[in-house]
Amino acid sequence: MAPAIVYHQQKEVPTLSGTCTTHNTGMIFNDSKPPIRCKAAVLMIGGSRWAAKEMISKTLTTLQDRLRSFGIDLTNADSPLKVSMKGDKLKPAVKDDIEMKISGLLPEKVTTVVIMLSSGSKPVYGYVKSLCDVILGIHSVCIDSYNLTVAEKDNGYCFQTALKVNVKTGGRNRSLASLRLASVDLKNTMIAGFDVMNPPATAKQGSKPVVVMVSSTSPDMSQWVPAMRILEKIQKRDKQPMEQALSDLLSNQISHWKKNNKGASPGNFIIYHKGLTEAVCAQEISSLRSTMTLIAVNKDHHTKLQPLGSIDKADADKTIPFGAMITRPRSVSKTWEFLIQSHKPQHTKEEVSIASTLDASEATLPTRYTVLYDDIFTTPKAKVELEDLTYDMQYLFASSTAATSDTLPIHYLGLLRKRMELFVQPWYRPKQDGQKGKGQEMKLSGGEMSSETVRIHENIRDEMFYI
Repeated sequence: MAPAIVYHQQKEVPTLSGTCTTHNTGMIFNDSKPPIRCKAAVLMIGGSRWAAKEMISKTLTTLQDRLRSFGIDLTNADSPLKVSMKGDKLKPAVKDDIEMKISGLLPEKVTTVVIMLSSGSKPVYGYVKSLCDVILGIHSVCIDSYNLTVAEKDNGYCFQTALKVNVKTGGRNRSLASLRLASVDLKNTMIAGFDVMNPPATAKQGSKPVVVMVSSTSPDMSQWVPAMRILEKIQKRDKQPMEQALSDLLSNQISHWKKNNKGASPGNFIIYHKGLTEAVCAQEISSLRSTMTLIAVNKDHHTKLQPLGSIDKADADKTIPFGAMITRPRSVSKTWEFLIQSHKPQHTKEEVSIASTLDASEATLPTRYTVLYDDIFTTPKAKVELEDLTYDMQYLFASSTAATSDTLPIHYLGLLRKRMELFVQPWYRPKQDGQKGKGQEMKLSGGEMSSETVRIHENIRDEMFYI
């Protein structure tokens, strides 16, 4: 059963067919105007491929109203900043102009810049993210002005942009109306996602793995603090690199938990690991030394869920309900695993939820959650609660109303990985496009990867800049 969702105005919205969307935006936004807590500004970058001027003006006014209901002031909706750009090539003069325009917003205490792109967005996107995340320390949200024609009809584009700006700046978009959880108190439980980015075989010499983590900071699971660490070789015999990295990252995440929970440390940990195997499970358990549940998450490429008695029917996959779940024991140990079919197994891109970061063929595969270690959910009823929590979190993705294809911390890990790929591209894919990582030349030029490679500006490193 899908959960009910509560938006920031304390209005409950039911979830139907894998989404909690509603055409009545008053359910999410209303006319109340809370105190201004931060500022945003608009910067238009591009050439001739713009929507009509009247369309842009109308859309920015709508976006301004949406952000205002979150306590965010869009300061220049009437006269956005502009940077002219001819063609798709990002020339040095254009880079200088972009940096000058965004830097000029910092004295005005603007925390987020909304970048409107007209065409050739890939080089500009990479440069803007590197500039804002690393050099200037200001949040950035890139939108395609060509899609503003869609926004005029139902304000969907403005709606999602407002959600994204709000969560980047520390706001809360939605939470679960109720928790189907009795075995553990989320006020004392930190939920985290953990993964390792390994260099490809064609990577440049000096490339190193990057460990990434996201973790919740409060029981409502509205904010997920990121953390990144280069996996260095260490000389200590009593610790392995992976164990050391996990220990360091968890110490960092626990400090954020304390800031949001009156100095109290979490007593329980629920950790989802992308692609974890039993081979490294013992290392992670020994590094935590706490009450915990450790879950490996993988896309199940060899399983297809079908209703009983419909194996021979051509349209059997269309009858699989959203959130279909199968629980089964594992023969190798006393642990168990469960599969969740988050989306109907369709086969075209148009039929897949826009919230998915995967290809159409992968987004509709069932996800297998293997519980490798468990100190918390030890009874049959508690096991069901863990499965429900894993599924319910898929409806809490901050910048969309659709359920994600994986549970929330794993989905956020995917977004964090994509952002980190921009910064490690000079090492991981040096020959991909003949560039130095789309703006990465501002950080490092050659040599081995170091902590500076993935260091985010202190102004935003503890916020959800990766959304």
